[in-house]
Amino acid sequence: MAEKRQCESCGGKLVSRPDGSFECDGCGRVYPAGQVKAAEYTRQERKAALEHAVKERHELRRAEWESRKEEVVRKAAAERTEREQKAAKARALEERLQKREKLTEEKNALQTELARSRSLFTGKHKKELEARIADIEAELKKPD
Repeated sequence: MAEKRQCESCGGKLVSRPDGSFECDGCGRVYPAGQVKAAEYTRQERKAALEHAVKERHELRRAEWESRKEEVVRKAAAERTEREQKAAKARALEERLQKREKLTEEKNALQTELARSRSLFTGKHKKELEARIADIEAELKKPD
């Protein structure tokens, strides 16, 4: 598409004259043909250079945005993994504490039952209770 030729003074439209020069229809200023063509060429070069610079800047910003986006995704994945690991450790600790609590309660109940057994026919039962209490104590002494 051909650019509209404009007067440098008033911005009016340049009209071609028979001798090859151009005249402004607004202010009447006359431009030699060579000057108008050189100005058009320079204008086109500036426009192309500006478009190229804008395109390069856009590509650079896009590349920066992509790298930031990748970095954010990596950080989010690392944080998520860390949170999951902490949650798993907390769950495991909670399970161990609950198990220890259950074993302690069972041991106390068995000791109470053992103390109450006074019958003549409770020998075998007492041995079973004492064996279970020993098992529980051994399990409680194990390192987590």
